[in-house]
Amino acid sequence: MGSEMCIRDRDTLEFGAYINCVCHTDMDAARDMVRGGLTTFARFSVMHGKTVGPLSDAMADTMHKVRAAYDMRKHTESGSAQAAALTPEFIDSYAIVGPPEHCIERFKAIAATGVSKVAMSGNLRGASTETGFQAKALMENEVLKVIQQF
Repeated sequence: MGSEMCIRDRDTLEFGAYINCVCHTDMDAARDMVRGGLTTFARFSVMHGKTVGPLSDAMADTMHKVRAAYDMRKHTESGSAQAAALTPEFIDSYAIVGPPEHCIERFKAIAATGVSKVAMSGNLRGASTETGFQAKALMENEVLKVIQQF
């Protein structure tokens, strides 16, 4: 085997993103449902004590609070200390939460950057509640039908 490097044509490269998303008409409910799973993403962005990427001071501070409070025994739990460290502003910026129209607009903006594949997570622990069923129905019936066309 040689040491040849595989170089792809830039025009054929595709980019993807992992996105925490909960669609619900009640913003507080959407934030609460996404909160537990979002802590894992925030933690990875500061796991070694230093934030990664361009962030405001408030965003970086929130990430450091998540890291300091992180309890692996409460991993992905919305009621955990790390989840409590997430502010509404952080959640709104770092996840996609809200009513269908808002979620669709956020996904359109992401698609406009060239991202062509998305892996979504969000409502991990609240899926079997009435609010969780509503969020799932909104995502399936209103958001996914539209964003699949991008």
